[in-house]
Amino acid sequence: MKLTAKNRKQINGALCDLARVYHPALPLADIDAILQPHGLATEEAIYCGREARCTLEVGAENSMLVFSWYKHDTTGRYEINAYMS
Repeated sequence: MKLTAKNRKQINGALCDLARVYHPALPLADIDAILQPHGLATEEAIYCGREARCTLEVGAENSMLVFSWYKHDTTGRYEINAYMS
């Protein structure tokens, strides 16, 4: 399945909104909820580390999810960034 430019823009808009707040844990379910209406989903994986970056296949031939996070020492909350390439 190929992701259209319109769908990619919709997904990236929702992922941008998700990245504007800090999270108590990695918001993987929220990311999947954004992807599912477009027939996409993240792959099962083990996400570890206080900060990291990964590229995930989501079921589109022409796009991947780029996901990064940072856990703040003082609050213990996660700052994330995610977008479809």
